Amino acid sequence: MLFRNLSLLALGLVAVSAQAGTLTGNVNVDDEFDAYISTSDSVVGTLIGSGTSWPTTYTFSTTLNPGQDYYLHIAAKDNASPAGFLGQFSLTTTDHTFVNGGQYMLTQPSTFKVSSTAFGGPYVTPVDLGANGVGPWGNRTGVDSTARWIWNPDTTSGRQFFSTKITAAVPEPASGAILAGLLGVWIRRKKKATR
Repeated sequence: MLFRNLSLLALGLVAVSAQAGTLTGNVNVDDEFDAYISTSDSVVGTLIGSGTSWPTTYTFSTTLNPGQDYYLHIAAKDNASPAGFLGQFSLTTTDHTFVNGGQYMLTQPSTFKVSSTAFGGPYVTPVDLGANGVGPWGNRTGVDSTARWIWNPDTTSGRQFFSTKITAAVPEPASGAILAGLLGVWIRRKKKATR
């Protein structure tokens, strides 16, 4: 009976310590984009959102499984200058973190890398074109005012491949310590019962 209770408790601890979370993004791209979620930096992945009108802030969301690292890919396309990518992103649980170490991230040169070839690189650091509200785009509602318009510094037109990593949290050692302690109690009681 004690062993059954310990097993149920262990399953409960695993379920509590690792929960699926949701990634949400609000994005503007001059001129159009497709957003993908992937488990590899060099694989396109699953389409989770798209947009074809740069003044419109598009929202997308997808579920992230616990224990799995992901890559958010934005395939952006500019048909004629100017070109830019603006966005804000959030996670619903602490089971994953963005490259800035948090559950909330904005487009900045430090949060995305970009390639003019394909996902997987070769990547360069995006150029900062100014905060949300800067000309010629003006203020894009639905995106934080401190988000930065970014783009590939090597070209102003064509398709660009932006990528950022979303890292799965390391399981808490406390859960393992609790299970080890409970197992120790069960072994001691089992030994006493057999004497």
